[in-house]
Amino acid sequence: AWTVATLRAMERPLLECGVELVEQPLAPEHDRSVQRGAYPIPLAADESCQSLDDLPRLRDHFDAVVIKLDKSGGLTAALALHAAARQEGLKTMVSCMIGSSLGLAPAALLGARCDWVDLDLPVFLAEDRDPAMTLVQGRLGPAPAGLWGSGQTLRDGAASRP
Repeated sequence: AWTVATLRAMERPLLECGVELVEQPLAPEHDRSVQRGAYPIPLAADESCQSLDDLPRLRDHFDAVVIKLDKSGGLTAALALHAAARQEGLKTMVSCMIGSSLGLAPAALLGARCDWVDLDLPVFLAEDRDPAMTLVQGRLGPAPAGLWGSGQTLRDGAASRP
């Protein structure tokens, strides 16, 4: 985590590099040290934004929130967090924890609604599930057929649903 002085010192280099977003620059206990709109690059709350309950204390200090399905409570909770953030005028980024393509696919659905998408972690796994999501030249492919199941008969004779 940076200090406020470091954040200010990094302003020019970050602008010169074309940085679009600074994610959780300060430790969460220093969230109130920044004010929304006061920095030339949007500041996003990541560790500080765990769920919908965090928005009231963040809305005056950040320009955006990072939404991770793992920490927000799943896709339904993430969609609610996204909607509430938009109502507060906040931008959104969807990101992920370390996990397989199975966890990435629902986050990709949310990504279509967000300003920024950072869903690349499964490509760093030594082994992902098969079939896996693909990331080619920075573009996430659609969920492959069979990611959620093949429709084959289960052991008890019931059919699974793709």
